[in-house]
Amino acid sequence: MMRKNIFIIVLFAARMTNHVVAQTNAEIMLPTLLESIEIGLKNNYDIKNNQLQVEKSKGDKQSAKGVFDPSLNVNVSTMSGILLPDKDRNPSSLNLSLTVPTKLGINASTGFVSSQTKDPTNNDATQLVNGTWLQLDMPLLKGIGKSNMNLLNQNIAALNLASTQVSFDYEVTRFIKNVTLAYLKIVYKDRANKDHEVIIHDLEAYKDTLQQKINNNTVGSVEILNVKAELAQLKSDLNSAYNEIKNDYLDYRKLLGLETASLTTQNFAAPEAPPAMEGAEIKRYVSDVLIRKSDIARQSLAFKKQKLKEESLSKEVKIANYAKRNDLSLQLRYNYYSEVDGGRWNSFWIYPQTSSYPPGSSYLLTLTYKLPFGNNAAKGAYMAKKSDYEFQKTSNEQLLFEMETNVETLSNDLLNSVEALETQKEIAKLREQIYLNEVSKYHEHTTQMNVLNAHQGYMESLLTIQLKEYAVYSNWLNLKFLCNDIPQNFEQLSALLK
Repeated sequence: MMRKNIFIIVLFAARMTNHVVAQTNAEIMLPTLLESIEIGLKNNYDIKNNQLQVEKSKGDKQSAKGVFDPSLNVNVSTMSGILLPDKDRNPSSLNLSLTVPTKLGINASTGFVSSQTKDPTNNDATQLVNGTWLQLDMPLLKGIGKSNMNLLNQNIAALNLASTQVSFDYEVTRFIKNVTLAYLKIVYKDRANKDHEVIIHDLEAYKDTLQQKINNNTVGSVEILNVKAELAQLKSDLNSAYNEIKNDYLDYRKLLGLETASLTTQNFAAPEAPPAMEGAEIKRYVSDVLIRKSDIARQSLAFKKQKLKEESLSKEVKIANYAKRNDLSLQLRYNYYSEVDGGRWNSFWIYPQTSSYPPGSSYLLTLTYKLPFGNNAAKGAYMAKKSDYEFQKTSNEQLLFEMETNVETLSNDLLNSVEALETQKEIAKLREQIYLNEVSKYHEHTTQMNVLNAHQGYMESLLTIQLKEYAVYSNWLNLKFLCNDIPQNFEQLSALLK
């Protein structure tokens, strides 16, 4: 009788400390969740490539912006052998100009020129001409105002940068979600395995008790067969669970960009415990999400990326449409100059004190018209680009509908998983009460096997709670990801649940 009582006491103690057995073995200590995310962000090649793509887009935007930068041009030239050998001055010129492109499509340029040449009427004399000029080049049919190709290309580059930044944010938040899920999967499966180990440990203790009774000829040997069969099944299930968690751990390391490690144990320990999921808070959160589902769908990173692509294509359609137009351009130039005989280039500027001729001016007006016959290349390019835009627009409408549907689906999945967890917790309470009742009436109205079965039922309900808590976290994080609100550590998880 004393041996029976010891067995029941040990069984009751195991219920209160159901992780002690597993903790005595060697364990793999996991880093914190935030450390895991930091390691993964540093090592993940997809994240690195997306970051490089953002930098490339920044360069493309800077390049597109650079077409509006002013430019300063300086040209100095001299030519020998034109004058007679006894002349000390060779023909030379200095040309200094400044060009300023504008977002209207009009290019303005101005400059100063000084030229010293041989006098065509007197071989022994030279002439010096100094002058300034102002020139405007403007397109009239395409390339001016809203049809300025450079401005449109700059807008496209800005949209592409925004799109690559959204893609980067999407990959980062998706990665954080995946790391968090991989981390929690190990934590909860390890908890479930430890509950599983306790069940096996207690059943082994009961088997040893039966074996002693068989050796003492107090019970028949047939009674132990059911226990051995159940033990064999439980151990087989636990081995399968060990293999699963090992694979999960290797996937977790791979996700973080770490080398595959040879595992000497199947037990794990986390430095922090996930906060408990409060059903009431989650239900309020889901209710708010469903009210804002249209806004959430439009603000989701997946939809934003495709919407930016649609806007970029609309600019490209405009460029292709303007390219169909004929070319008509106007150039206006005004020259103001003065001339002096026998002077050097620095003898005077435009207003000399002594000059052979008074200052003069000239105007130049050039109108250029280009009419391509057929223009099939530009027309075909416009049709293709317009089709791309219409396809993208239709795809975005479909994506928006799917995103709203996903909000509803994930919200319902989250609510269902919360209800399943709450139900399982109620079942665990009932099975705990059943077990305690079996313990209290053990001597008079029940057997060790009844106590053991009640204990196993209770422990299995605790094991199921671990898996259902992970299901709640999984659905919750997937919904958070869709809402662009991914927590990055357990502190943020706790704060979001308060």
